[in-house]
Formats: sequence, C-alpha cells, structure tokens
Amino acid sequence: MALRAVTRADVTAACERLHALAGGAGIETIACDVSALAAEAAAVEALARLALVARREGCPLKMHRASPELRDLVEFCGLGGALGVRRDGRQAEVREEVLDVEERVDPDDLAT
Repeated sequence: MALRAVTRADVTAACERLHALAGGAGIETIACDVSALAAEAAAVEALARLALVARREGCPLKMHRASPELRDLVEFCGLGGALGVRRDGRQAEVREEVLDVEERVDPDDLAT
C-alpha cells in the first residue's frame, strides 16, 4: 500500500482500501510506502488514522521508505511504536499490552 497525498478524501479512500485489504484476509502486517509524504502534521494524522484502522483489523501498519524528517516527526508525536519506527530508522519492537492493571495508593504512605 502506498500513501501519496493527505487530503481528507485521499485519507478516507486509503482507510477504506486498507479495510478492504485487511478484512478477514489473515494479513499479519500492512506495509505502507510513505516515500512521497512530506514531514508535516497532516501526514502524521493520516498515518495515525491508517494505523488505527489496521489495528482494528488485527494487523499493524508499518511505515516503509519514510524520510528521516518524517520518522523524527512521527517519533516526536509519540507514534513511533504504533507505526513501527524508531528514530534510528529500525523497526520498533512489538510489545504486548498489559491488561487489567490497577494502581492502588496506600493512604498511610505519605510521599516524601
């Protein structure tokens, strides 16, 4: 899959295409070629929307051929893990989410 533009119509069409590709197909990962995207907030928003659709389909989205500037912006926005990149350009490690974690505070334990 390739993403070349970030207009609302283009992103909506890409999300629909992603849903059609991943829906029930048993795909483990979606690779998205982002070499044509500029490092701008609209591109990060589009990638975040695509990553959300992919995650709902059960297959993570991974950026491929991203410019160093786009990778840096994705990391700066805190989406490096969601989009499978780190600042050095390598793929981020996959971690399991911790479910049902409760945090308790002891009222007798005063912070110092």
